[in-house]
Amino acid sequence: MNQTLITSPSCGCPGMRPGDRYCSQCGAEAPVPASDLPSLRAAGALTERAPFTGLVPPPAPTPALPPRPLALNGPLLALAKNRPAVLGMLLCVGPLGLPLLWFSPAFSSTAKYIITGLYFALTAILPLVITWYFVDIGVRPLLQAFEHLRPQ
Repeated sequence: MNQTLITSPSCGCPGMRPGDRYCSQCGAEAPVPASDLPSLRAAGALTERAPFTGLVPPPAPTPALPPRPLALNGPLLALAKNRPAVLGMLLCVGPLGLPLLWFSPAFSSTAKYIITGLYFALTAILPLVITWYFVDIGVRPLLQAFEHLRPQ
């Protein structure tokens, strides 16, 4: 169905099809004489389109997929069920083994919180305490040794 395109009589934009009530370029309403309306409707040449707003309609919502539960399977599940293996992993790789601990069904929630708290203390608090201690032991004697050089 090849239709010829005309210039819109209301706005002057090219590319309007005969019978359109609104310009496809700018959305301006094209005047249609009242005497032509019944014959155009009967012929199906008059289209009732909404005015052009220049906005793109939002995409249709897509259904959300249910979240997939995290789970271990295969050899990792066998490793997670073995308490000595999980503790050995924690000793070998340190805090990087905590996810395996939390996925392990071999430990209770209380044990998981206690072990995680101990690792936090060992990796965050203990280095700060050791640094503070050695700075106090190493720097204070030096300051006392050079105190006699300070001008009076």
